[in-house]
Parts: sequence; C-alpha cells; structure tokens
Amino acid sequence: MTREDARRFLKEAVEENGVPWDDFDDAMALLPASEKG
Repeated sequence: MTREDARRFLKEAVEENGVPWDDFDDAMALLPASEKG
C-alpha cells in the first residue's frame, strides 16, 4: 500500500465517521515526519 492509498483509505474512514477531513489533515501536520512515512 502506497502512502497515497493509505491517505485515500483514511479519508474514506474519516468521512464515514463524520470527522471533517480538514481536521484530520491538521492532525497529520502535527505528527513528526518520522511517523508520516
């Protein structure tokens, strides 16, 4: 699974759970680069 596949999968999961994707991106931005892959 590529990083883009993972993002797409997470985007769908996040939207299904009613969490705005923009908020998820903000949270991802807070992760250290080492955790982003």
